[in-house]
Amino acid sequence: MLRDKDGEYDRTTYLKKTFERGLGNGSAMPTLSELEFLLVSNDYETLSAVSGGVKKCEGKLGLMPTAEAARGYLMRKKIDGVFVDMRVAGALELIEEVRKGSSNAKAAIFACVQSARETTGVLNSGANFVLRAPLSVEGVSLH
Repeated sequence: MLRDKDGEYDRTTYLKKTFERGLGNGSAMPTLSELEFLLVSNDYETLSAVSGGVKKCEGKLGLMPTAEAARGYLMRKKIDGVFVDMRVAGALELIEEVRKGSSNAKAAIFACVQSARETTGVLNSGANFVLRAPLSVEGVSLH
C-alpha cells in the first residue's frame, strides 16, 4: 500500500492518481490510459506477460519483432516506455540509441533479461528497469 496526503492506495490506484494529478507545476501529465508503450520481442510468452501488464494499467502497446523495426517506429512516434527483450538481436544497441535520441530519450526503458548476469550491462546502457524471465502479468504491471 502507498500513502499520499489524501489516503492509502494500492500501487495501480496510486500511480493513476499521481499521473492524473501531474507534478503540480501546471503541466498536463497523461493519464495511465493515455500511456503508450512499445514491446520489442518475437517471443509469445514475453508478449503475453507484457501485454497483460500494460492492459492492467490501461495503457496501449505496440509490437515490433526486431530492433531494426523498432528503430523506424521510434523515429516516427513518441512513446512513454519501451520493453526490450534482450534476446532480440541488437537490443543493447537499441537501448543506447533510445537514450541518445531526442524524442524518446526520456521514455522509460524496461529490459527483459534471462539471467541476473545481464543486469549491469543493460542498466549501464540506459535501461531504467530490469525484468527477469519468466515474466508475469503481475510483475510487469508492478513496474
